[in-house]
Amino acid sequence: MASLTSLALGLSVLVACTVGEDPEPFDDVEAGVVVLEGAPLVDELARSPVHAAAHTFVRLGVIFDAPSGTALELSTSADGEIWSAWRAPIVHHVEQESVAGFVGQLELPAGEQARFYRIRGEATFLRMEEMVFRQSEHIESGDADPTGQERAGAVVAPGVLSRSEWGARAATCSSALGKVYRMAIHHTESPTVDKLSPQARLRQIQSYHMDVKGWCDIGYHYLVSRDGRVWQGRPVAKLGTHAGGANTGNIGIAVIGSHDTTPVTATQVTAIADLVRWLASINSVTVNRTTIKGHREYKSTSCPGDKLFSQLESIVSEARTGDTTTPPPTTTTPPPAMTTKVLGALWVGESPALRIAGATITIAGKTTLTDANGAWEIDIAPGSFTVTASKTGYLTRSLERTTLGAETWASFGLSKANSPTGTAILQGVVYFGSNSMNRIANASITLSTGQTITADANGYYKLASLPAGTVTITASASGYTTGSVSRSLASGLTEWGSVRLAP
Repeated sequence: MASLTSLALGLSVLVACTVGEDPEPFDDVEAGVVVLEGAPLVDELARSPVHAAAHTFVRLGVIFDAPSGTALELSTSADGEIWSAWRAPIVHHVEQESVAGFVGQLELPAGEQARFYRIRGEATFLRMEEMVFRQSEHIESGDADPTGQERAGAVVAPGVLSRSEWGARAATCSSALGKVYRMAIHHTESPTVDKLSPQARLRQIQSYHMDVKGWCDIGYHYLVSRDGRVWQGRPVAKLGTHAGGANTGNIGIAVIGSHDTTPVTATQVTAIADLVRWLASINSVTVNRTTIKGHREYKSTSCPGDKLFSQLESIVSEARTGDTTTPPPTTTTPPPAMTTKVLGALWVGESPALRIAGATITIAGKTTLTDANGAWEIDIAPGSFTVTASKTGYLTRSLERTTLGAETWASFGLSKANSPTGTAILQGVVYFGSNSMNRIANASITLSTGQTITADANGYYKLASLPAGTVTITASASGYTTGSVSRSLASGLTEWGSVRLAP
């Protein structure tokens, strides 16, 4: 990533810089990152100063916490004089607990580039990335099997919380990690003192990596939350997308939070050291600062933040001198509760501010109604569960989650029934063979709901503002058989509908 140059004085940013490296798809290839919260974000949104990026960009990817997906607006310009209209980003995903966390992007029209941008609106946290690749040019190779099960991988470290425990989507990664001989330490550039649970923030990060970056899964293999718990990210046998051209044989470990000015806790240091020691032991990796590096030592970037980077010596030292005969401790996981309180909010589409009262919520045979604020809660036995919401005038929707601790959030939105348009997003690629990189350019796409579109030169298509519900996607191209797949669309979420054709 290359440095972001601001025209506004005093803007608090996290910057990443490129030093003459060629961009590589599916790595850290973007032009710049800005992270804002607290007083700097309040000032930014109040004044909306003009910013100049170091390079031209074609997309702006955003993770933000705000009252709604339209609370944040962006405007872009090629020359700093003629400006686009203010536009809210297209929202791909939303998480709602005590705050609402969104994932979205703003892509410039075909053939256009920009160098300047402005931000306005309402938000409590913002991470924005200038992107030099269009989405159709930036889809990671995989088998494009949206129903795909998690592939068999290497042994997962003891004490690590599984993907199902944070509600991960299925991965569609096909490239192997290779023999492990190194590790990279990162930070996620998300709020350090977080109002979202680690599970919700992980789902948000995964959605950003998959739906905006175009990757086959979350980019890191392991993630460590502020409380010292370790979470499984991308299956450990699969090649990660975290170290800018140095991913082969490299396990990615990310700390959830921003650590430019805030160090990680002693509990996190121990958790990371225990994980590094165990991974090094089973992969016969010598633990030193040659094999265990910060992201910035693989690629020119500010990651993992100055404070965390300064703690790497301590982490490596503790990993090297710790007890190698025992696995990482599991004591950071709270003991199972007799019952778990599952609670959440229900809203319209992808707008958490528009609550739905009087809807029926069902979990494991127990039911309750949402109150005037769309809130609900049900006590259930710990474990995996399915929560279903229904109300006349809306499409019924279910969500799968796993309880953890005494309280688990499960908020989501319902689509209005018989609505001609909606907030669902459908995207995918048309390809042949067993690898989705075998693209078929300019294929025709027809939906059972009547919409049509032509795939671009990369075989990619995207349709927004679709009604929720089941849809069949049919693709055709000269010289190939016609193929179809069916998908279930939900308001405020992105669904992949890639179609494989046969010659």
